[in-house]
Amino acid sequence: MKQLRMGKSFLHGTDKDGRPICFVRVRLHKQADQSERVLERFTIYTMETARLMLRTPVDTACVLFDMTNFSLANMVCRRRRALCGGAVLMDYTGLRPGQIHD
Repeated sequence: MKQLRMGKSFLHGTDKDGRPICFVRVRLHKQADQSERVLERFTIYTMETARLMLRTPVDTACVLFDMTNFSLANMVCRRRRALCGGAVLMDYTGLRPGQIHD
């Protein structure tokens, strides 16, 4: 619930291709504020909520990482890559990302 209240990420609208947009405010992430398990559960919740927003023929979502006021304290690239690029997507949705850019 803390993750939702702070607005770490949220779903809002669709892109030009009709995909739901998930905004992730990177500056709000501090590694010590939550366990990996809590962050993983929040990520799964967000992905499942986005999945409910899908309308045929759209079967993907758009994730936008807002890097405004980003600092080294917010940097956990290895975990973001794991969440977005493999572990969570594959284990819980069976989906693979098209591309991931650091």
